[in-house]
Amino acid sequence: RPEVVSLLKQSGVNRLSVGVQSFDDRLLAEMGRLQPYGSSAFIKARLAETREVFDTLNADMMFNLPHQSPNSLENDLRILNEDLALDQLSFYPLMTTPGTRENIARDMGPVSQRHERRAYETILRALSPDYRPTSAWCFSRTSGAIDEYIIDCDGYC
Repeated sequence: RPEVVSLLKQSGVNRLSVGVQSFDDRLLAEMGRLQPYGSSAFIKARLAETREVFDTLNADMMFNLPHQSPNSLENDLRILNEDLALDQLSFYPLMTTPGTRENIARDMGPVSQRHERRAYETILRALSPDYRPTSAWCFSRTSGAIDEYIIDCDGYC
């Protein structure tokens, strides 16, 4: 919502991370995110509007989801890299616990790590050379971007 973005900016927020997860509406529906947060087209439009407001705009994405095809992941990468060109991207593999594994299998399909490495290699290949890895999961377009998981930075100590 534009009024929330404006309030955040006025309050001194200069870095925003948005939990997108995927631009595949089928996957968003399976995750229970389509209704509360909107379609991929809606999310893409909001990110495009917000891109210039903050010093850093990050999209949190997921990979190795049940039913996530290679084409779906490649489409996410194309949207992020070519259409939106955000400052920073985070790509997390689906991580489960014994308790969440059953719920995910029920709502989305069986969980498997069989394709996780190939998906991660696709991400690395698609983001290079425009993004550089700053951690295993985070990729930055600029050298000055700071990863969410701050280990050693004078400004945050």
